[in-house]
Amino acid sequence: GQSRFEDWRWVIDVNLMGVVHGIELFLPAMQASGEEGYIINPASLAGHVGNPGMASYCATKFAVVGYSEVLRQELAAWVKTRIADSMRNHPEGDAAPVDETLSAIDQLIANEGMTVDALCNRVVRGMADHTFNLFSHADFWPAVEERLERIRHDYQQVLT
Repeated sequence: GQSRFEDWRWVIDVNLMGVVHGIELFLPAMQASGEEGYIINPASLAGHVGNPGMASYCATKFAVVGYSEVLRQELAAWVKTRIADSMRNHPEGDAAPVDETLSAIDQLIANEGMTVDALCNRVVRGMADHTFNLFSHADFWPAVEERLERIRHDYQQVLT
């Protein structure tokens, strides 16, 4: 079976390097077109708030958010997903061990996920008003706010 390191590498390759490859492939042509363009990187709330049992997923999504923030500065001048079905792409295929985290994500998406149409509408509205973080669910705000408060509290140590 896959080692934990191999599983981490797989998640990194899909969640982070997939974004990097997409940008490296399409950005030069986007810039050469001279047209205004948008890059939408999928990070999910897991790119802003850590969740127990989802270390590799959250780590890669935090990395996507950081990468996106850097791109935003560098380029300033210029849904319901199938994530729970992602084991279909695992190097071991159907022989891969069942990941309980993916089962929990599948349940969350089924219960609280947006339709593709709703997500697309949210993205189009966000592009129109130049919103950087396209959050989809207002009920997750308390988790984000709690993280921001912890950062604010800890940062006070260097300000006093």
